[in-house]
Amino acid sequence: TQQFVIRALTEVHARYTGQRHSGLARLPGGLTTFPVKGADAATARAVPERPAADLAAGLRTTVGDKDGHFLEKQALADRLRQHPSELEDVVAAVHSALDGHESARLISALTMAGTPEATKAVADLARDQTVEPMVRDQAVTELAVNDHPTADSVKELSQLADDTTVDAQTRKTALLGVGANLRNAPADVVTADQRTALTSKLEDQALRSPSPSD
Repeated sequence: TQQFVIRALTEVHARYTGQRHSGLARLPGGLTTFPVKGADAATARAVPERPAADLAAGLRTTVGDKDGHFLEKQALADRLRQHPSELEDVVAAVHSALDGHESARLISALTMAGTPEATKAVADLARDQTVEPMVRDQAVTELAVNDHPTADSVKELSQLADDTTVDAQTRKTALLGVGANLRNAPADVVTADQRTALTSKLEDQALRSPSPSD
């Protein structure tokens, strides 16, 4: 089952970036070096003074390498943790994004924030029929390859996997994301009973879909 998840998420990410990678794929500006887990407030970084709307506008126009993008996303994520009321400004920026690069950076920052509100906003974007299919795909993929899963990300992905109002590919990506989140989640994030039930669900999917390209 684990190898199935890794192969499938790599396939999802390959569609998203137009590239193929070995092992578990990560989106540009991956979270492997991100020092804050989920919505933990303990961080040595100062919360940016600029409002989230300004940070989002700056992130949309950021030009540079992945490290530059990461720092901009990190600043926006930090701001959203301390000022959750500004979340709607970022969601509005996703809706007005001019291309996939802009929306991807903003959705990545929302996922990095890791708060229940931000995680739900990303899941809602995966369901949002008013945005481009690419944006919905970006949203569910970000949750799926999240390096710092929370109880909320597991819950939202599980709900997406069962949501018949979204397309089959979104449901499949969400279910695979449940498996990836379970693998990365610490014991205090998912109970033993939840882990058993979700793993059984994932294994059933693996049996019915042995190839991620099916």
